[in-house]
Order: sequence, then C-alpha cells, then structure tokens
Amino acid sequence: GVDRSGTRQDVFHDPQTCNTAMLTGCKNISPVKIVDEHHLVATDWGLDLYFEKIPEDTRYIGIRMHYICAGEGENAFSCDVEEEIENPFSYTVMLKLIGGGENLQPFGWEMSKEEWKSRRSGQVLIHIPQTSVHFLKE
Repeated sequence: GVDRSGTRQDVFHDPQTCNTAMLTGCKNISPVKIVDEHHLVATDWGLDLYFEKIPEDTRYIGIRMHYICAGEGENAFSCDVEEEIENPFSYTVMLKLIGGGENLQPFGWEMSKEEWKSRRSGQVLIHIPQTSVHFLKE
C-alpha cells in the first residue's frame, strides 16, 4: 500500500491554502464572510456555519465531499439535490441550500452507492461537523 508519512497526513488534515486543499482532493471550496469568532458564511453556498473558534486569517473553507453527514447534527441544512453523478463505487450528489437564493453554487456530497440508494430523494437534510471543515488562508 501507499506509505503515508506524517507530513502527508498533516497536509491532508490541515491543508491551509486552497491550492493545497485542491491538490489533496478537496473539491468543495468557498470564500467566506466572517460574521464573528464563531460564525462564518460560506458565500458560494450560502451556508451559515458555527465553530468553536475561527482562525483570524481564514479567507476560504474547504469541506471534503465524504465528510458531509446525513440527517440532524451541528451545522444542519436542508438542501435540494441538483444532480447526482454516478462514480464507479460511489455517488456524488450536488446539493444547493433550500431558500438560499438564485446565485448559489452547488456543493458536492459523496457516499457509497448503497447509502445513496437507501436515501435517494429530491431533498436531503445534511450536517457538516466542525471537524470536517478546513480553514484556508488563501
């Protein structure tokens, strides 16, 4: 298998910049508007997210597609399913915040084929745990 060195894992868990996040396969990246030390809005998606502490130099956030969770939880949002993309072993479901306005970009949620088949719907409730969000400087 691939030998994952500590550094590689550190980069994956804390990419710090948009470029590095993209290189490590993080596809959901949005500029943010910081509301206060606990709240920010991911402006591309219209998501108002709560955190214990937001680093001051945060300009963007990244959310890995398979770190989004189904159902109730912290940072929960009702979303319309805009598109579903079948991959060899999974589905990527493109979501848009319900009632978020016309100009929002969809963001991707990835899960196994079985999981999507069991929940397939035109609207879904998801939540985004604080620990699944990367704060990015640029």
